[in-house]
Amino acid sequence: MGPEPVQIDLIDEVFVAAGLAEVSKAVHDPALWRALWPDLELSIFQDRDTAGLRFTVTGALVGTSEIWLEPWGDGVVAHVYLRVDATRRHQPTAARRLRRSAAKSLATRRSLHTKRQLNTLKDTLEAAREPGEPAAGYGLPVGSPAASRPPQP
Repeated sequence: MGPEPVQIDLIDEVFVAAGLAEVSKAVHDPALWRALWPDLELSIFQDRDTAGLRFTVTGALVGTSEIWLEPWGDGVVAHVYLRVDATRRHQPTAARRLRRSAAKSLATRRSLHTKRQLNTLKDTLEAAREPGEPAAGYGLPVGSPAASRPPQP
């Protein structure tokens, strides 16, 4: 029989109407990691440049994490993955099994916190953009009459 699956498997994403370089710069800032998971120690095991980062996670939880950046339209989808187990007290790399209800509660709290932090990132990077306007450096506003006309020969 193989190892048991991780108890917390969090997946979230947010669309950010900003350039890939700008979003990548924010993702590479350790301040974002601390905001997402203040009680976790993240060690980069793969820096994928503008495609994001992959981490080994220790601390209150042990496992792996990834922030993957996917260019999309006039912005970027930031995908966040956290695949972890709880750890034993004072043993930041030793996994322990939680009761199903405790694991579900922990996953829900982590999910809500992660979503709030991703929306903060989005709000920060889109602060100068008016609603409905494209990200800086991109074409016409979404839904504008000129944007829906076919190109002229």
